[in-house]
Amino acid sequence: MRIVDFDDIPPRMEAEIQLLDLTAGWGTMDFRRAKEARKLGYPAADYFGVYAVEDGKVEAMIRVLRLPFTTPRGEKRVAAIQGVVTRRDRSRRGLARGLMEEVLRREKEAGSNFALLWTGRAMVAHSLYNSLGYVDVYTPEIAVRKCERTDSQRRKYRLKRARKGDWALLERIHRSASSGRIGFTPRPDGLVRSLLELGFLELGPVRLVLRDDEPVGYGFLRKEPGWSVLDEMAVLPEVDRKEILPLFEAEAAGTWLTLRNTLVRDLLGTLRSRGYSVTDLAYYSLLAVPLLDRPADIPKALGVASPSFTCQRLDYF
Repeated sequence: MRIVDFDDIPPRMEAEIQLLDLTAGWGTMDFRRAKEARKLGYPAADYFGVYAVEDGKVEAMIRVLRLPFTTPRGEKRVAAIQGVVTRRDRSRRGLARGLMEEVLRREKEAGSNFALLWTGRAMVAHSLYNSLGYVDVYTPEIAVRKCERTDSQRRKYRLKRARKGDWALLERIHRSASSGRIGFTPRPDGLVRSLLELGFLELGPVRLVLRDDEPVGYGFLRKEPGWSVLDEMAVLPEVDRKEILPLFEAEAAGTWLTLRNTLVRDLLGTLRSRGYSVTDLAYYSLLAVPLLDRPADIPKALGVASPSFTCQRLDYF
């Protein structure tokens, strides 16, 4: 197996990499757009990704981001592992393991404190990650309720659809809302703009929260026939989120509204009083392996059980 970095992949191999993404159920990542997104703030590692090449073909790949992550002991840098995929006809040959070991070696040398990744507990790869030292550290909370009626009460807040030029505003609101918290904060400057450029984020589901026509928050509300999902909501510190939630419930009227991530933890008492069913037994989880120090309790070192831990939709990679 020969390991090739993203910038060294010849153009003739790009189609094979797009095919790997598609076989994993993801969309394609156009190389030209990916390079432009890096200039805008997409927080990729300097090598962006590693690819296993045999007989002139790409057999497996991994992409890597580098993100700030605030722990109880201060801000650290973590390696965010994404896009781990092997051709099915080349599985069980150790390709993914070889790439993972190479990435962990590079990230340790680069000074990343932890390597993180998201995966499903039932996936075959979960046992591979465990054998490399990864442990499950966080499972996103989920809450659901049928929103039967709209809220006709007059309120001092209202929702407005976000526009393309609002990416910097979203970043400023999130920075203010997550100040003093631990977890996936602060976000890299330009992250939202780069995700828009890559097509990983659409502004259609994004709603700005306005007070006297001034933006004081936002939420990501994805709506489908019969169901809606609110998986990121951020408001300025002076705004009470309990007053904002009914706005999204009203917009989701007639559907099953699902809330995800630390929004559920933050509003747990309110959600239960409003009739939501809540669980933290999702099939998806965050895994972590330390690269520099070796804490006895990895979840505690990351602070994932803390009430101030923050993880939202854009913190998945």
